Amino acid sequence: MRIRVRGTAPELTDGLRGKIERRLRFVLARFDRQIGSAILVVQDRIGAPDSQDRGCCLEIDLVPPGRIAIEVTDRDLYAAVSWAAELASRAVGRELARRRLT
Repeated sequence: MRIRVRGTAPELTDGLRGKIERRLRFVLARFDRQIGSAILVVQDRIGAPDSQDRGCCLEIDLVPPGRIAIEVTDRDLYAAVSWAAELASRAVGRELARRRLT
């Protein structure tokens, strides 16, 4: 499974990028053979002038072909990423279970 983290948020340092990659790898590890790649894009959410929300969009490419996309916004970037990873894990599990039934 390949994991890439990209983004425009100022607090996305190399250390945080590594932490995010480890978190995603940990949460999605049980689906390692069914996931081709995961791309997480981190960005500032523009809304109200004083908004400090950070968003992340996680796209997962499945094997055989399929795609799951999760989008989460939160004031804490790491919380948004963690929640997106959890939601993605559930969505991948549901999709794979659905494929087994058909």
